Amino acid sequence: MNKYLLFQDETANKFYRIIVEETSLIIIFGKVGTIGRSTLTEFESVEEALKEAQKLLSAKTKNGYKENGEFEFLEEDFWNIIEKTNKQCDGDKDEQADLITEILSTRPTADLLK
Repeated sequence: MNKYLLFQDETANKFYRIIVEETSLIIIFGKVGTIGRSTLTEFESVEEALKEAQKLLSAKTKNGYKENGEFEFLEEDFWNIIEKTNKQCDGDKDEQADLITEILSTRPTADLLK
């Protein structure tokens, strides 16, 4: 399982990523345009990890988060990512390229081909 959720309103633009790999549950969250923070939880079984992931997914969608494809990705969003990553990487273009790639890889391909 790999779910990417977004929460956007007048004051917030946050992401929440839920990844289940075998018995590991990985949560990555933060402001859009940043790497964010992450947590890793190990479970006894795949079923337990998936059950917890579904619980988190339900809670986040109940709180207004939407799956990645439910928001339109605009050109201004792209340029905001460029600007924010430039500041974060302090001019290191290789680091910025890696960060941009990571952020854009979470978007549906159709968004990037517009």
